[in-house]
Amino acid sequence: MGKKQRTRQRRRTSTRPAPRVDAVTGHERAVAALRRGDLDGAEHESRRVLRTCPDHAPSLNLLGVVLGSRRDLDAAVAHMERAIALDGDVAEYHHNLGIALGERGDFDDAAAEFERALELDPTYTAALRTLADMQRTRGASELARVDLLDTSVAAYRQLLVRDPDDVHALLGLGLALQEQGRTRPAELALARVTELDPAQHVAWTARGLALRLLGRFDESVECFTRATELWDDPRALGNVALTLADRGSFDEAIAMYREALRRAPDDPQVHFNYAAALLMAGRLPDAWDEFEYGLASGQRRPNRTLPAPRWNGEDISDKTILLWREQGIGDELLCASMFEEVVARAGRVIIECSIRLIPLFQRTFPTAIVREETLSMADGIEQVDPPDYDVQIPFYSLPRLLRPTLDAFPRDRGAYLTPDPAAVARWRARLDALGDGPKVGMSWRSRNRHGDRAWYYTKLHQWGPLFATPDVHWVLLQYDDCEAEVVEAEERFGVTIHRWPDIDLMVDLDDVAALTSALDLAIGPATSVAHMCGALGIETWQLSIEHNSTALGAADRYPWMPSNRLFRRRADESWESVIDAVARELRAFTTGARAA
Repeated sequence: MGKKQRTRQRRRTSTRPAPRVDAVTGHERAVAALRRGDLDGAEHESRRVLRTCPDHAPSLNLLGVVLGSRRDLDAAVAHMERAIALDGDVAEYHHNLGIALGERGDFDDAAAEFERALELDPTYTAALRTLADMQRTRGASELARVDLLDTSVAAYRQLLVRDPDDVHALLGLGLALQEQGRTRPAELALARVTELDPAQHVAWTARGLALRLLGRFDESVECFTRATELWDDPRALGNVALTLADRGSFDEAIAMYREALRRAPDDPQVHFNYAAALLMAGRLPDAWDEFEYGLASGQRRPNRTLPAPRWNGEDISDKTILLWREQGIGDELLCASMFEEVVARAGRVIIECSIRLIPLFQRTFPTAIVREETLSMADGIEQVDPPDYDVQIPFYSLPRLLRPTLDAFPRDRGAYLTPDPAAVARWRARLDALGDGPKVGMSWRSRNRHGDRAWYYTKLHQWGPLFATPDVHWVLLQYDDCEAEVVEAEERFGVTIHRWPDIDLMVDLDDVAALTSALDLAIGPATSVAHMCGALGIETWQLSIEHNSTALGAADRYPWMPSNRLFRRRADESWESVIDAVARELRAFTTGARAA
């Protein structure tokens, strides 16, 4: 064969179509590559199959898994949905699609895919496990999503019926129960995990948190110490320090936080936790310096980037200062105790607060501009065109400048917010119509009581001794959906808890301030309710745990609000014993009111 013939032969050969890839063999090679962790190989083999067999569902599904691993979630979902369109009866496809949808944030659609996988194959435990994990995570992060936590607990229990020693399911169950505030069963599940798999540092940490909430501090420290042996992270030391602070061992706790900071000097979460221990011990002003790390750690929110310098205490008599909201309503009410001092020092003050507080704040600080927060963003910096302020500061950075020591807190202050006088008179007339006897406002918990927040709050069925006090007119201040609890308490204890349909206790805060100002007394934990009462100078009996960072180490009075008296619960004490003590005080208060 001559040279020209050989060239023509090569050209003919090169233009022939590639031999058809055997889909089954190609898919097997892709699976093997994925199992080796070779994402490039798995993607190459899957695409090779799909070039000649574009409707090969297994390869479409596997390519979707690979793309999901690369965080190309839209493409992953598209490939998996196509695989399901071709063969919708494979449980694995629905499970994988659920994972990608969950990663993309489409949680409800993801749950539907997991449930479809279980319909197709009730033994497909991977789908049940992933569903349980996703619902637990969502329930922990989304306020008041009790339904999600209930779903996850049920799924973990179903897994444990199949295998009582399933460590993953036991751990998930313990974490979900902990988020529900069901601390004792959570600790039992987590104890079983540490027994079955002593190398599970997450379980030791979670169990330590549960024991802390149960007041078993020595056991809690042991668990956290075990976690530090398995998890070389300064935050593990912080957990030990946290528990030491809870039991009042402040010197030990502070020393341990300092060791954690020596190992991780730039970790904002460790700094912020250190601030909490310093605040519990009343060690100001160092606590306020560390408290500034709350913004970087995400514990103080929002963390805004504003086109003006931070005020640091310098003369601002010829300047405009912006005070901006952070955290919740209760925190805004607490920090408002310092606004008048800023108004006295500044040329002009702008207060950006929650919209529900604007009428109350504007009436109280008439020379200030009070408005809803401006949050327009451009290039990561908030834009006011042009900025109408010279300096700015978030609410919770004011104490570092204005409350550097406990002595800087006013001791004889009454109300520092001004309710609507006409509305106060209207509410006082309505309360007087109830008859003789003190009108006592009541709340018993926060709306958010996930995780360790449940430690701070009572349950209404524990209020029996208070309800047994004669001649008291109970006035509901609890602002969330609590009607079922109230009705149950009324039936159980034979009391009337007064509430009015023409006031929304969560939304109508200016009217709530007027109602609060007409009360004789209020009882409840440290929520926005107690802070509203204290800001209005109403005598408030605040139910508190023994060592609380917002109490700043004070003995029995709340430094922020002198009208708030603290009734502390020790670690070895139940809420019932605290409520018994409050009930005795209430009987004396009522007797004094009758005598007056």
